[in-house]
Amino acid sequence: MTARAIAYTRVSTGEQGVSGLGLEAQRHALELEAERRGWGRLGLVVEVASGAKLAGRPLLAQVLDALDAGEADLLVVSKLDRVARNLSDLLRIVERAQAHGWAFVALDLGIDTSTAAGAFTLSVMGAAAELERRLIADRTRAALAAKKARGHRLGRPSQLAPATLARIVERRAEGATLRTIAQELADAAIPTARGCGTWHAQQVAQALRTHALDLEAAEFRMAS
Repeated sequence: MTARAIAYTRVSTGEQGVSGLGLEAQRHALELEAERRGWGRLGLVVEVASGAKLAGRPLLAQVLDALDAGEADLLVVSKLDRVARNLSDLLRIVERAQAHGWAFVALDLGIDTSTAAGAFTLSVMGAAAELERRLIADRTRAALAAKKARGHRLGRPSQLAPATLARIVERRAEGATLRTIAQELADAAIPTARGCGTWHAQQVAQALRTHALDLEAAEFRMAS
């Protein structure tokens, strides 16, 4: 059975879309591969859009929906960056392909999820991306812990007036709930950190957390 392939091409600017710069090379590579592999007539889609985010490419979204619906068997691109500029976007597309039973092919990297080798390549890329995310998280936590150990205050300083912060701390010490304190501040027309009079329990909780960080930093400096 001949595979039904959708060839997706993309250029980044309207000028390229009108002049055809970049499109002809993509189309030529895709047609050669289709002929070599016997895919038959390609369903060619041309999109003029930035590649920064998947959400900004409506034609690609339509292509993916058509593939999910079983209207084609595979999505093929001449270069990986035509469809995904980062690994997380690529993996989301591949997850859809696996969930709905269609294949993804990128000619420049030899990625083909219909083959065992292609699927393995993507699994390695996914594992590498997850490792990098965890390493970044570990380095961030270590850096924050080191700063805290040196007495640096973590988080942004409070933007509230000192009298307002003192009132919040006092009312909380008296046993008032976060919601009650927020309502009292709103009734008194006391401005929030952003200058408005709309208070919520979450804002009161944030003020208390900020106060706790200030106390912690002050105690460290005194101990040193």
